[in-house]
Amino acid sequence: MDLTWTPAPGAIVAGYNVYRQVNGSSPVLLNNALVANALFTDSTPPNSAPCYSVATVDTLGRESARTAPQCIQVQPTDTAIAPLTPDFGLAASPNPFNPMTTLVFDLPAPAHARIVVYDARGRRVATLLDAERARGQHRVRWHGLTDGGIAAPSGAYFAVLFAGNARAQCRLVLLK
Repeated sequence: MDLTWTPAPGAIVAGYNVYRQVNGSSPVLLNNALVANALFTDSTPPNSAPCYSVATVDTLGRESARTAPQCIQVQPTDTAIAPLTPDFGLAASPNPFNPMTTLVFDLPAPAHARIVVYDARGRRVATLLDAERARGQHRVRWHGLTDGGIAAPSGAYFAVLFAGNARAQCRLVLLK
């Protein structure tokens, strides 16, 4: 089961810890090392409804308070990404990537959503989405191509989500 969350804007973190609770038990830390991106795969989800929470870890190793647990009904073939925050946000995984990354975003209400990728100088590279989207979580893939179909060079990029009056962004690193 893939879990994603939206990092706090401007937060400087060393990584994240992911916890799981089942049937009211104590939370159990799932990761052995800090999770670098806002994505974690629970490779052994339980058969009952698990509840997940996330804590940030700063550069001094201090852990923040965990998010409120988000519970998920598990189906035998469940492969959907389970959102840990219902807020507006944007995240990418894998990141760094080559040749493709998946951008995951949450909308708190239906909106016209537009995702644009910019290079480090602020020049538009590609428009990945420009359409109406329902409330909830959505995915868009970027295959590292410009709007002209040319492979983008290795480097840092920024994906920006515009929806209504809100804006969210995430940094992308394309490595070849």
